[in-house]
Amino acid sequence: KHSTEYTVSYSNMRGVDLTAREDSSRSRYSHLENMYRDYDSGTNQLESIPGFRRIAFTDGRVNSIFSQKTSKGENFIIVHSKKSLYRFSLDGRSNMVVPKPIATVEDTRSTAFSVGSDLYVMDGKKITVIDEDGEATDFGSGKYQPYVPTTYVNGVAHQQINLLTSKFTERYYVSSSADLYNASEHLEFIITDEEKRQCAVVGISSGFIGGTVYIPAYTYIGGAKYRITEITDAAFIKNNKIVTLIISEGLIKIGLSAFRGCLNLIKAVIPGSVAEIGDGAFSDCKALVTVYLGAGLKKVGSGAFDGCEKIETVYYASYASDISKIDGSDRLPSVTVTPNVKYGEIRIKIPLYTPTASINMVTVDDEPYEFFTVKTGTVYTAVILVGTSNCDFDGKTVEIHATVDEVALAMANYATGIYPMLPLSLSPIDAVMRCTVCESFDGRIFLSGNPRLPNTVIYSERDEYGINSPLYFGAHNFFSDGIGSFPVIGMLSVGDSLAVFKSDDDGCGSIFYHTPKMTDADFIPKIYPVSNIHSGIPAIGAQASFRDDPVFISKNGLCALSRGSIEAERSIYCRSHNVNPLLLSEDLSSISLARWRGYLAVFAGGRVYLADSRATFKHPSGDIEYEWYLLNGIGTHRGDEMVYKYTSKVTLPEYKIHPEKIDTKAYSDEVNFDSTSKGYVYYVLEDGIKYEVYPTGERAGGTFYPSTASLSVEDEYLIFGTEAGDVCIFNSDMRGTPPPPIAMAGDFDEDEYKEIYGRRIHPYYYDFDSHSVSYVARTPKDCCSMPHLEKNTVKNSLTVKCSVSGTDSHLLCEVGTDRQGYTEMAEVPSAVIDFSDIDFSAMALCGHGDITIPIAEKEKRWIEKQISLSLYGFRSPISLGTVAFRFTVKGRIKNDN
Repeated sequence: KHSTEYTVSYSNMRGVDLTAREDSSRSRYSHLENMYRDYDSGTNQLESIPGFRRIAFTDGRVNSIFSQKTSKGENFIIVHSKKSLYRFSLDGRSNMVVPKPIATVEDTRSTAFSVGSDLYVMDGKKITVIDEDGEATDFGSGKYQPYVPTTYVNGVAHQQINLLTSKFTERYYVSSSADLYNASEHLEFIITDEEKRQCAVVGISSGFIGGTVYIPAYTYIGGAKYRITEITDAAFIKNNKIVTLIISEGLIKIGLSAFRGCLNLIKAVIPGSVAEIGDGAFSDCKALVTVYLGAGLKKVGSGAFDGCEKIETVYYASYASDISKIDGSDRLPSVTVTPNVKYGEIRIKIPLYTPTASINMVTVDDEPYEFFTVKTGTVYTAVILVGTSNCDFDGKTVEIHATVDEVALAMANYATGIYPMLPLSLSPIDAVMRCTVCESFDGRIFLSGNPRLPNTVIYSERDEYGINSPLYFGAHNFFSDGIGSFPVIGMLSVGDSLAVFKSDDDGCGSIFYHTPKMTDADFIPKIYPVSNIHSGIPAIGAQASFRDDPVFISKNGLCALSRGSIEAERSIYCRSHNVNPLLLSEDLSSISLARWRGYLAVFAGGRVYLADSRATFKHPSGDIEYEWYLLNGIGTHRGDEMVYKYTSKVTLPEYKIHPEKIDTKAYSDEVNFDSTSKGYVYYVLEDGIKYEVYPTGERAGGTFYPSTASLSVEDEYLIFGTEAGDVCIFNSDMRGTPPPPIAMAGDFDEDEYKEIYGRRIHPYYYDFDSHSVSYVARTPKDCCSMPHLEKNTVKNSLTVKCSVSGTDSHLLCEVGTDRQGYTEMAEVPSAVIDFSDIDFSAMALCGHGDITIPIAEKEKRWIEKQISLSLYGFRSPISLGTVAFRFTVKGRIKNDN
């Protein structure tokens, strides 16, 4: 009654499920090692992962790896190993290289961002820039000097202070010098014509400390601008503090006795706009020595210069014949008047709006110009420029090149950006240099991870030409997420937002979204406010954008920031339930991520977890998940030894063929060599006989050093570095490429090779850095949907459809049941299932094909059964199709006791 045969078939398996869920029992393996789905092979079977090879080695642990692409399209690899940066060309990846260090950096994990062909490497202490020619320069030196902003233009805020430098520029376009004339402080005015907006100088207050009196062309009264047309009668009478008088163009009249009795007045400059000097205007100025008169003078009042006994020179701006035309010319001093001296002196005062510690240079139309300074306390507040006429400045551009006073800036009574937030002993430049996290978003560079500013993100600013500059981080370009000491450990561009990941949730959130927003202010045209916050699932490790799926490593495994619908806000979903039992045991903080040929490669020490973007499913939790594959043994060896085999053909007569050990292994500690006319001959000495052996290319033993950093270049090349300092690349780049022993053979036929292999990968490349590889596929424990019944396997019904390339490996089939445990069912030599019609050991061309192998298995009275297929070999890839068997029902479960 139980003679009905049932068939169980494991076909089109979709990856691995380490959780042994019932819904995975016929669709996923419970263990899968070093096998994956190669979408470029033209088959839907599981295949061996292409091996990897060393392409470079350095002097120690690889902390980070970066790619750099030049303007000519060349690909370079930048390796941060211990305290050095190395650079080598990816185009020469088939040849092992020993690159030379190009820069010294900190021995820590680093990050980097690219701007054009330049790569900026951040080690938490400084930024090193590598240009496309491979020259490394410390950021802030050479051609990578920080951008010096123009903070104000004509007194209006223009650009932000650059955190990378204390230098700045203020610019003025001088349309009229009269607007900037350097007026003496404490001058007093009276309005003479409100309609015409004219006023007069009536004197100077007691606050005047003495020296030069500068009378400008204009002044401001009650916020309105007035033209100064005269000096009133007796305005400065008997003011002995005045030493020099300079009147700007625009004044028309000097009143009666305006400067009478100014006993210390030595020099008076009267411009051409002055038409009248009033009676006694300069009388009794006993110290007056020099007078300059403008060409516009029409009248000199009675006694204007009486008592000026020390006048030595009077200069007149017009011709000598014009002197007599002046009404009262005979009232000029009795010295000879020197005509045609167009001397004038104007002084313009340009205020500084940025708190300034020092002024380095002033230019007028880009030419250096002599200047004087005005200082209040320790801060410079203005510069004074002296010229002979308005023409020296009108229509020209004045630039003040100065250094900011950081203390004064932080204490200023206006918004000063990040300065007040900086801790003591942390300079603005270190606020940038000590960052450890970077991301490019919205055309800007965003930096964070500074341990002294744990919650702060700083971003770059656009220069005067509107170009995003990595040499310019504006003092107002920052935001802070959360409070406390939980630092920002990562950032990721997520659609139209920047996601900022905190190391933990301080009650304010663990992931913050920032969406750009335009402002009405030219000074800060764009800001990045918080648009959404997640709480409860902080990031632990790396982040990446994987086929438009923003993912990150958390305590829950690989999580994604995704939307349930287009309209919905992003939520957090787990993508790694199927591998979490093993993944969560890794050091999650050291994981690195690389996007590679549709897979997300999650590097965790000696293992790589591959998430397949082309195969997703809905997990019972409701999350959309990836199918996963597991790679093991990802790393290199040091101290390993060459593996040799006994030959079947001798080089010279004095060497013998071992009659019992042909093609068996001999290890290096047994092997000797002779140098002969035919080159080196290797042999093992037994009982005085030299049995010839040959090197296989395989290595064995040694100390294993796992991967420490990873990189994918152009989604094509998968690269990683190791604890030992080696840099390796997966051999997937060898698709369609003949191995060197074949390509170099005299009878190599390229057309024949392409006909047989096409773009597939030759078995020659299936080894892990010249070591043998373990391939494992294990079905889940399967009760065949009859957990209450005992079953018997139909004898010899177990079949495996597969193919193996190579002659030095065995496919091991084991069956485990709840009754018997694991039992080896068969060990099939690869030669039996290899479709190569030419000896692979001679590196011949190998084809691919499948064969169905019957396995002599007849397990009885089992409730659940598991089948394990494994292969451990050197350059012996396996392709696995269907595993199937038949069974009959024995009966209900019985208790043998």
